[in-house]
Amino acid sequence: MRKPTGDILLTWVYDEIGCAGAIVDEYCVRNLSGEAVAWVFGVSLFSLKGEHIGWCEDGVFYDIDNRVLGFIAGAKGLEPDMPALVPEPSVPKFSKRPYVPTLRGRSARPAGRGWSSYCLATYLEFGAGPQVTSFVRRPGTPVQRHSHDLSH
Repeated sequence: MRKPTGDILLTWVYDEIGCAGAIVDEYCVRNLSGEAVAWVFGVSLFSLKGEHIGWCEDGVFYDIDNRVLGFIAGAKGLEPDMPALVPEPSVPKFSKRPYVPTLRGRSARPAGRGWSSYCLATYLEFGAGPQVTSFVRRPGTPVQRHSHDLSH
């Protein structure tokens, strides 16, 4: 749901338990402190460096393995058991939007099901990292070894 805040239209992105984990300001994805952390163009999600790190389709954000990272309120692409939404925090002051770099090609979208083992906020925050293993996993999730680099 897009909410007008001053001159800004923003959309909250919620995680698996219904807590706000990110904000979309037009095509800029921001953390809860208002800093730019990623880009969303079309159905692709990119790091600030322009590396393809996932997808965003029908209001659902997917990681590089095509597993659900988060969603916007009323997302049509999420199963009917969408969690109840926790009230969003106050809107932070937004930092200046950085320059959009050259966006690198995306990899083929793999078959994916279920929720990601990555935390929405930290996945976006560290999306420019060299390997998927640099992301912070939710406690209790098994570590999977990935040999692919996010830039592929």
